[in-house]
Amino acid sequence: MTDRSRLLLPVISFALLSVVALTVAGSLFYIRGKDIMEAQLKEKLKSTATAAAMQFEGETIEKITAESTMQNSPELEEIVLKLHKLRSEVINLRYAYIMRKTEDPAMHAFVADADLAATTAELDQNGNGMVDEEEEAATPGELYDWAEFPVLGNEAFIHPSVDEHIAEDQWGPVISGYAPIRKTNGQVTAILGIDMDANEYTLLSGSIFSPVALLLVLLASISIAGGTVLAFWRRKIEELENLETERMGLL
Repeated sequence: MTDRSRLLLPVISFALLSVVALTVAGSLFYIRGKDIMEAQLKEKLKSTATAAAMQFEGETIEKITAESTMQNSPELEEIVLKLHKLRSEVINLRYAYIMRKTEDPAMHAFVADADLAATTAELDQNGNGMVDEEEEAATPGELYDWAEFPVLGNEAFIHPSVDEHIAEDQWGPVISGYAPIRKTNGQVTAILGIDMDANEYTLLSGSIFSPVALLLVLLASISIAGGTVLAFWRRKIEELENLETERMGLL
């Protein structure tokens, strides 16, 4: 092995270690950044649901039955209008509704839905001029299978909570938060559910913490390491050439 090769070996090792270190740091930043943004979104959702749930009384909800309508139940009308107002006041809030447990542990029942106060134009989200089945408002007593959202099973009836992951429906990414609604004696009679549009979060996290950004970090680390190796190599070559010149002069 020549003198130049011996000098180059530790420099290359240092460069490779630098590339690995910078790549790992970039990956951790990518993962941690997304986790922080998602945690902030979930905290916002929980606090919004908690504050909103305080507007509803458990005793009023108990008066609403499966036969209740906006025409024959002032209690239902009052709650629906509150839900509709909540949705209009909170930015990016897509749905607001109230559910309660049923005798079937696998099913919950809707008590009220903000869409019951919505116009046909508001319900027609796909703009086809009519209200499709998936766009219709949930009516009191309508059953809902919560299997895909385990938090709804029990945790949501104990304390404010959010779904573990962002879901995808026909309108885009969405994440749901829940808060229990209590009677004056503290007994939980139902839960308030709010579905937040997560499209803004998805776009923002995708633009800041994208695989492209991670690739740029990797390329930058390689460039920095390569530049360091080149500069060190050139300096060592100059030193060797100077030493060789001095040696030849002495000879």
